Amino acid sequence: MTGISIGLEFGKKRINVSIFVTLLFLALSLIFLLPFAALAEDEVLPPESVEIPEPETVRGKVLAIERDHEKEQLYAEFSEGYEIEYYKVQIELKAGQDKGQLVEAEHVIDQRMVYK
Repeated sequence: MTGISIGLEFGKKRINVSIFVTLLFLALSLIFLLPFAALAEDEVLPPESVEIPEPETVRGKVLAIERDHEKEQLYAEFSEGYEIEYYKVQIELKAGQDKGQLVEAEHVIDQRMVYK
């Protein structure tokens, strides 16, 4: 043999280093690029085909108001020294198409917005 053979030995087979590096590069490329390919496959509807219902204001009765201390603690580090209060409000609709339905809403009192 006149040339020098450089390779890696796996079991009893020898694999050329350049082939090994190429296969490794392809495998790593697939691993890193597959998540982006999945994002590209998401179907995006054009704005004309999405129906947005007209907002409707109806009467309701507030059944319960509960302060959400867990959420306040979760976002305390982002409050920049101002107090942010989160409330869960349970409302029974008294009129409209969904009369009698119970709705849960979130109410936020954010002192940061006072000075902006």
